[in-house]
Amino acid sequence: MKRILVLVSMVILSGFVAYAQQVDKLVEKEQITMERKIEANSKDKIAADISDAKKEKIYLSLPEITITATRIIDDTFNVSKPVSVTGGDSSVIQKSIMMNEALDESPGVFMQKTTQGHGSPIIRGFIGRENLVLIDGIRLNNSTLRSGPVQYMNTVDNFMVDRIEIVRGPGSSLYGSDALGGVINIITENPVSTVPFTAKIISRGDSSVNGTATRLEANGKAGEFNYLFGGTYKNIGNLRAGGNFGVLTPTGFNEQDANGKISYNISKDADVTLNYQYTRQNEVPRYDSYKGARMFSGTGGYEKYIYNPQERHLGWIKYEQQNVSSWMDSFSVAASFQRQFEGRQLQKTGKTTVSEYEDNVDTLGFTPQFTSKIDNNKLVYGFEYYQDYVQSRYWDYNTNTQSRAEDSLKSTFPDGSKYNTAGVFLADEWQVSENFKFIPEARYSRFEYNSIIRGNPVVSNIGEVFQNITGNLGAMYKITKGVNLCGNISQGFRAPNLDDLVTLRVENLGIDVPNYDLRPEKNTNIEIGVKGEFERINWSAFYYFSDVTDKIDRKPGDYNGVTVIDGKPVYQKFNIGKGQLQGSELNGRLFIDDMFNWSIYGNLTWTEGKNLTDCEPLSRVPPLNGMLGVRYEISDWGLEAYTKFAGRQDALSTRDKTDSRMDPNGTPAWFTLNARGNLKINDSIKINSGVENILDRGYRLHSSGVDASGINFFLGIEAKY
Repeated sequence: MKRILVLVSMVILSGFVAYAQQVDKLVEKEQITMERKIEANSKDKIAADISDAKKEKIYLSLPEITITATRIIDDTFNVSKPVSVTGGDSSVIQKSIMMNEALDESPGVFMQKTTQGHGSPIIRGFIGRENLVLIDGIRLNNSTLRSGPVQYMNTVDNFMVDRIEIVRGPGSSLYGSDALGGVINIITENPVSTVPFTAKIISRGDSSVNGTATRLEANGKAGEFNYLFGGTYKNIGNLRAGGNFGVLTPTGFNEQDANGKISYNISKDADVTLNYQYTRQNEVPRYDSYKGARMFSGTGGYEKYIYNPQERHLGWIKYEQQNVSSWMDSFSVAASFQRQFEGRQLQKTGKTTVSEYEDNVDTLGFTPQFTSKIDNNKLVYGFEYYQDYVQSRYWDYNTNTQSRAEDSLKSTFPDGSKYNTAGVFLADEWQVSENFKFIPEARYSRFEYNSIIRGNPVVSNIGEVFQNITGNLGAMYKITKGVNLCGNISQGFRAPNLDDLVTLRVENLGIDVPNYDLRPEKNTNIEIGVKGEFERINWSAFYYFSDVTDKIDRKPGDYNGVTVIDGKPVYQKFNIGKGQLQGSELNGRLFIDDMFNWSIYGNLTWTEGKNLTDCEPLSRVPPLNGMLGVRYEISDWGLEAYTKFAGRQDALSTRDKTDSRMDPNGTPAWFTLNARGNLKINDSIKINSGVENILDRGYRLHSSGVDASGINFFLGIEAKY
């Protein structure tokens, strides 16, 4: 299968190159002069001056910009790493009502859903905390993220997002721990108004969840100040799955969001920005844990299993300056505070006791960064520091007597645990010649945790320091105009966190207990790829091979000699040994007519994972998956039809086969047919609408705990004042 896919990929690539070069010669060379100005005080903003367009209909290919791949603004075509950017109104508003659905069309990303309000991206076989999520460059990941699928990315309101950048492959040389599979940077809207006040309302409705989301936003300018304030309310009902699966109860919840951002232009070269974000989700049910949930074996056994509330606060202040000195081009420093609060209430069927958990994590962050240009070298360097302080409590609540009794021995984490992260990094983009550049990166990281070993009556302190040095060697060679050959040898790692080391947590398969003897898990990744960019066609194709060592995973264990607690088996985290991952990622878009109205687009991702220690497949590896679509677009409206699909996945680990959420015989293949369109009525009103899963097919995304949506009609409206 691997050889066939690689052969097909090479054939497609050679065809793309030949066709693109031919088109490049034939297409009329009437150019639009575009001056890209990266403002001295811009935070990801690119101003394009477009002069004298003589044709009524003309296609203008704006460069796709990333700041995540190199930590500075760059064109995605000119970086050696595979990068995809999901951005603008079309992706954030048109395609999703929740953040956990905003990335399901991104190349190389497979979205898993544990329940309707939870979901994790899988990148190159790595899931959840094995991928680093940033918000405006600030870490969302903290030291309490549990293994496997997690819900934390869904605590970001997708309606305040400007774009999402995804760098596939290890990113630890720039960003430190957790960046094994990739780095996701969620970049929020900036206040860029040129008038004193504008207002906007966005509303979206989805029939399959009987759900709505509405956002109000104000944006404006007062002197040297720019401001943006917004709030969103989401009411998500129970999910109606496809086929004969019916309505899945309970899966509904509601959410409130608020955000504000104020920037002040100190001078033409310096500015300061203040930002705050808030999200609260109420009574999010974990569907797969409920008795009667549609599982493949057994039942969840709970009549109540909710996250209430799930809260996130993030505040940061950032100072940025350009043209600092003769040897320093730019300087930025950000100070941040993030609070993530998670409440859980669990009640087994037929029991009168409700287990109540409250976990609060306060994270302080400090991230200075510098850039310098020396001859043909662009240097990026700086350091990061984050400190987590954890408060964790547990109560038994008796529904008959309505009494609550606290038990500190049962809290998820020892109360008062701390986890410190520090790192220094250096990256160099060396333009060796006009056609070749070399990109070395290096980082030193240090981690320290302090907690206690819980016991009765003995309680003792525990702590340890982990250190790691990681690097990346990247290269890019310009084969011809519009075609770049890319390669990277990169390292990733994830230091053991508090969830690995000291947790006591009820999970779907059992109860996780502490293991104080763990090492960082690491991977070494080798990849080669080609990027093409022409007037009518752009594409990228990458193949990678990743060697994983000291992988941390759950295995049966014991807690003070006990292997079963409250009827559930005991699990611990162990460095299970070695694994290998390999895969390929293809994506592209082709404009098929002279007026650039018609286009064909698509992506395809293949992943294979092997557990070399246990001689079986790695867990939760996605099947072959992708999408293919055709779009027609003119100035004020567009229509498209597309299909999403995934092949059968029967390469299952022992853990997969015993997971009640997964078919032990393998996850069946599936596909959906979909259509959508957008209409700009005037400068103030835009409409997006469509229908998903037109055939109402019943299916489940691999490794998910809830079935996928059935036929879904959606409507989105944006009105500006």
